[in-house]
Amino acid sequence: MKNAKKETIADAATKVKKAGLTENAKIALLTIAVLLVLFVIAPSFYVPQLEKEMTFHYKEQPLEKNSVLRLKNGEKYAYDYIVEGLGDAAKTTSLTYEIRQYGKCKTIVLKEIKLNESTQQPCLKQDGTDQNGSNLTLTNPFILMFKPWMLAVKEGWVWKVELRADYGPVNTTTERIEMRYTGTETYLNRTVYVVDIIRNGNKNDKITSWIDKEKRVLLKENGMAYTIEIKEASNLD
Repeated sequence: MKNAKKETIADAATKVKKAGLTENAKIALLTIAVLLVLFVIAPSFYVPQLEKEMTFHYKEQPLEKNSVLRLKNGEKYAYDYIVEGLGDAAKTTSLTYEIRQYGKCKTIVLKEIKLNESTQQPCLKQDGTDQNGSNLTLTNPFILMFKPWMLAVKEGWVWKVELRADYGPVNTTTERIEMRYTGTETYLNRTVYVVDIIRNGNKNDKITSWIDKEKRVLLKENGMAYTIEIKEASNLD
């Protein structure tokens, strides 16, 4: 298994605060981030009054990919993020991702975030990974339209990741995440792979993602109290 770069929850929250988001986008992204944190790394133990900072890192199984990165310069992908439980009604925010080429670096820019030193953009390789080397996620955790593992999905595909917590000399597994292919469907006239992301074997506590078979980007995702749906793309016929 591969060890990904360590990052604390506070680091992710700081990125949101400093990213120059509009208030609506900030609320939606932060809410989704919290939901994902609760889903993926909610600890099953209580540690009172920690004197040292606890850090988390992912330990990933080896991953064999069957596709290369197919994102092209100038492409745009717009999504609706629908978060339930915010007041009397669900909160919907539209966010747009743009693919840009800077020299040898291909990156995904979240249009609602101003480019500055506090916002690290991924520099994508052909295998989909960026500078952090993880197949689970990218440097910017709020880029949800594409993840490197999407290039590996196929019939019968299963991939497992452990979330490990470091507290001083103590290192323990806090969560076990399993991604599993569950079928092939047609969505918005596109052939998609359906993937369930399951935490600690609990099938009632999962995220379901619909991944475009050709472009390997997210078309739809359902999780606890949120839905992501693509509403516009410049290169999806």
